[in-house]
Amino acid sequence: MKTPKHTPFSKGRYRGRRLLVFPIVAGILLGATSMTPAAAQEQSGDSLVTSLENERFSVSTSNGEELRLKEVSTSPAESILVGYNEKSGPAYIRTVSFFTGEPEKPLFDENDRSTVPELDDPDNEKVQEEFIPIDDVPEVNPDELKLGTVIAVNANSASLAWTAPENATGVTVLFDGKEAKASERGIELKNLEPASEHEVTVTFTSGSGEDLVSIREDTHTIQTLQKGIANPLESSDAANIVAAAASMKTAKAVRLVTFLKDNYYPSGWMGAAGCFTNPSWYFKGDNRGYSAPTGPTTVDTHPSYRTGLEVIAELQAPAAYQGIYTNKKVGLTKRYDANKNFIDSKRAANTGMVVQNPTKSVNNYVRFGVSHEIGDPYCWVGKIRYSLPLVQIYKSGTISLSGSRQPIPTFEFYGSFVRSNGTSHWLTLYRGAEGSLGCLTGGCISQNISKTASTT
Repeated sequence: MKTPKHTPFSKGRYRGRRLLVFPIVAGILLGATSMTPAAAQEQSGDSLVTSLENERFSVSTSNGEELRLKEVSTSPAESILVGYNEKSGPAYIRTVSFFTGEPEKPLFDENDRSTVPELDDPDNEKVQEEFIPIDDVPEVNPDELKLGTVIAVNANSASLAWTAPENATGVTVLFDGKEAKASERGIELKNLEPASEHEVTVTFTSGSGEDLVSIREDTHTIQTLQKGIANPLESSDAANIVAAAASMKTAKAVRLVTFLKDNYYPSGWMGAAGCFTNPSWYFKGDNRGYSAPTGPTTVDTHPSYRTGLEVIAELQAPAAYQGIYTNKKVGLTKRYDANKNFIDSKRAANTGMVVQNPTKSVNNYVRFGVSHEIGDPYCWVGKIRYSLPLVQIYKSGTISLSGSRQPIPTFEFYGSFVRSNGTSHWLTLYRGAEGSLGCLTGGCISQNISKTASTT
């Protein structure tokens, strides 16, 4: 794929208190989809323009006419609104606020090189389940949530506005996998088909030239509204009308999996480093590539892995069942002789997978950290290490995570969303390639993890 160009950020571009006088105009943005004249005429209607600055946003038509808006639900973490303008028709708007406070320090340091032995846990064969009732989860400080993304859709267009990370110097945008023009603060997508689904990937970058690096990637799956929707401002059931029209998806869970991609791994170097094994023997790998979940599966049904952790934010069940569910399991460590004949197996304890410091916002947002340090039950050294100090799940359809990892073994993180018809939908949050086995000792440079995925 052609490397997309990045848009460098300028300084002091917007000066007005309100952004309505500085709309993101179509001339610098993407005319997203080519259409026949007949199709364009059939979908007549102004496209939407969304602006965001200093935690204030506006939604207007491409001709500069402001939409009338009505809140359907609101909280410090997210809001859902409906809008209407005679020229652009009904619109669905969602805002997302991100945590900007200081997340708690992970329990484990992924660069730790200590030699604490891993405990064998033969009774840990099944997935261990934990549950925190939503009423036991403390409220997040609303002052630590800052408006970061606004998404607006109607039947024939979509518009996104964002606040970039503080250390970002540029942005690249892909629309349905192809390079797209965008301003430093947002993008307008025009001439879309009604009830059509599209993907927008926004990558915030820092540096330039050979020093250009990605510091956060946001993927937005957007579905335009159906045609023929009545004015939602005049409806007594605006929420259901727009939810049905947009096939709204609810964010549900994160699944964090690590695995060894090859079939066998020689134990020689590990024996010299403190493993209780013959240097000519082998450890068994998982012998597979990346495998995205499909349907309403659990971490127990995921293909072979070293460690699997699933955190479910149940925010729509009856009150007694709302809360944070954690499922975790460690795969068997198997030893084979020099001829690759099976010798024995052990299972490491799962105590090194910890979900810590959860908070919530009005039962439609949860935030927590994840600390992960799981080793080999045959060895005194070597841990699979990663830390995610900040994981955020929003009921309206956004999952965000950030942290770092030691680059061993292979990593795959996924987010689960549930459509309004009850079917499951998974998005890839992160995939990390397998580095040197020596990184198990914590001696390699940590790799950054920063991803946001949303569905509308």
